[in-house]
Amino acid sequence: MVALAEALRTTLRSQSNGQTLYSAEVQEPWTAAAVPQGGYVLGVIVSAALSSQAQTAHPDIIHVSAHFLRPSVLGNAEVVVRRVKVGKTLTNLDADLVQDGLLKITARLIFGVLPDLSSLRNSSEDLTLLPPSNLARRIPFITHPSQAAGLSRSHRDTFHHVPVRFATEPIYVARNAAKAAGTLKSDEASYDGTELEVPGSGTLEWASWCELYDDGVETHPDARINTAMIPFIADLLRNMPQTLPKELQPSPSWYPTITMSIEFKSRIPTSPAFARHTLGLYSSGRFLAEGRHDAYCEVWTAPSSIRDSTNGSERREDKDIEETRHDNDTKQKRWREKQICLAISHQMALTLPIEVNLRRKGAKSRL
Repeated sequence: MVALAEALRTTLRSQSNGQTLYSAEVQEPWTAAAVPQGGYVLGVIVSAALSSQAQTAHPDIIHVSAHFLRPSVLGNAEVVVRRVKVGKTLTNLDADLVQDGLLKITARLIFGVLPDLSSLRNSSEDLTLLPPSNLARRIPFITHPSQAAGLSRSHRDTFHHVPVRFATEPIYVARNAAKAAGTLKSDEASYDGTELEVPGSGTLEWASWCELYDDGVETHPDARINTAMIPFIADLLRNMPQTLPKELQPSPSWYPTITMSIEFKSRIPTSPAFARHTLGLYSSGRFLAEGRHDAYCEVWTAPSSIRDSTNGSERREDKDIEETRHDNDTKQKRWREKQICLAISHQMALTLPIEVNLRRKGAKSRL
């Protein structure tokens, strides 16, 4: 099996007049059934762009917005990166991924210098909101990954072969069920006695710890999370049709990404207080019309690896994890306030029968 870090690698081919050409290979098993996963292929573009910016004053990706014009296929690919504008604080790039002479994905990227938010403190001087500020967002998880239950290979019919393990946060399963039944009371503020978000106003949620691994037991040494992996990980979210009540869910389906944008919030912390192979995903969807739906996702750091499914033990990344095994409020608050949101993403995706995906195996596909 090719590790994700290797599958995202690009090689410089040529460079001239502000345009750089990279070669890459789109590889298994990083596919949604027979088609390369959209986030993975976007990660190939990000990998090439990161290489092109590595020796500049703006080495960090801040934002990427991509349109998926055609499904990608396994095999060789070229990424063309063009420098559009270089400013004082930001650099703008355009990038295209081409296979067999066909433009598959076109993207616009913004580069600059990202902070490591794990090393910053809440500050009004630089307009940064972090805990302990009451206005700062906390990680939307209750369960520590070392105590997570319900471990699974994947939550999608198209991802059972992908070497990622999941541990779903159960509170959102219960919340979605209560919303469907109309029994969930709004936790939003009210105005003049009227709730701002009433039962039945939409929004289905999902959250899970996710962890890259090799053979199902040991974590692959090359699986350490890096920036180019973020698009793939953000695309592991549960699409809105999958969060519907079971009686409303479609038959096994493929959810091709049509547009995807990612804003990167922080450099990935190098501190041993954060897991190296595990991240938290929180996603939500609000609108669904004829299968087309929106998808919002937050990518968070994790305080430890997921509980080992084979022997029930925890793999801890640092000495501080021991204190978080206890579930009293004080210590639980401590690990939650330490986590950092690395990125947020937005998608527009479709819902198609899985047979549409499987028919594309080995073919030059068009959507």
